[in-house]
Amino acid sequence: MKKLLFYLMVILAQLSVPAQAVEVDWNGGGSLPKPTPQTEPGNQSGSWPVYPKPGTYYTGHPHVIWLENGDVGPEEGYQWSNQNNFGEDDFVAVPIPFGTPHKRYPNVIWIGDGVHFRPIDGYDWENLFYPEANNFRVRRYAEGEKQVLLTLPNSLKSFKDKKIRAWVGKIGFKFRKDYGMMSPWASGSNLVFTKDFLEETPSLQENLLAFEAGKVFLTCMGKETVKGGETLESWFRHYSDKYGSVIQIMKNTKHGTESLDMISDPTFELTSAFGYAFRTQALRLEKPKDKKEQEKWKEAVREFRDNVNPILKNSGRD
Repeated sequence: MKKLLFYLMVILAQLSVPAQAVEVDWNGGGSLPKPTPQTEPGNQSGSWPVYPKPGTYYTGHPHVIWLENGDVGPEEGYQWSNQNNFGEDDFVAVPIPFGTPHKRYPNVIWIGDGVHFRPIDGYDWENLFYPEANNFRVRRYAEGEKQVLLTLPNSLKSFKDKKIRAWVGKIGFKFRKDYGMMSPWASGSNLVFTKDFLEETPSLQENLLAFEAGKVFLTCMGKETVKGGETLESWFRHYSDKYGSVIQIMKNTKHGTESLDMISDPTFELTSAFGYAFRTQALRLEKPKDKKEQEKWKEAVREFRDNVNPILKNSGRD
């Protein structure tokens, strides 16, 4: 009986011994150092290693992460300090040197701090404000083109109508070199800029942007249905006949220090007339001082807003 109790005690003691960590060989890298208790492999039976989720930091090794199947490697932006035998230095990771090409983004290099990268010389981000929005794609820019694109957000800030501001901010932009005329101008569904835009006063930049964007809006949205069941284009033909005198006042009304009275686009031409009315709503131009003109102006602005706003709302750009 005593012998039986003794054997039972021996068996229980053996069962209470913790399972030993399973050491894993990594191709070419020697044996991994034994993981810390927080990441120690092993399940209840102790027969198979259970590794942390890929991407989890390897405890005690800065900038080293767990990979698939129990391997470890430097996180993006880092490399092994000992490229020939990374296990020899206990898996120390250091930043990738300046100028090293980024593996995922063409024409992009690391700057040497392990975190940041930039386009190579002669290139810049395709999206200058949110490079990640275009998956860090880069491109070459013509002279003055980048400066124009960097100026546009300031021009858009002058748009008091937020729905129009959002819509115009997503119009396609094109750039032409050495064209020698005021810009932008509407071209189908795009706005075309030249470097002359940079020589214009802020007021003129904002006025032209709002006016020409209105032309693009009519081109893109002219077939949309408005309140009475007509298309936007059909409705505006009646609108421009009804409010022709008001549209002329809209053209001559100043925003900042500039009006559009120097523009040759006639108010009786449909897309130009729409551009003048669109500018009035976008910039919330001040109504005329004459009381009779004020009443007609208010009526025209209200009708334009009531018919255009639903299209802006449904365009998915606000």
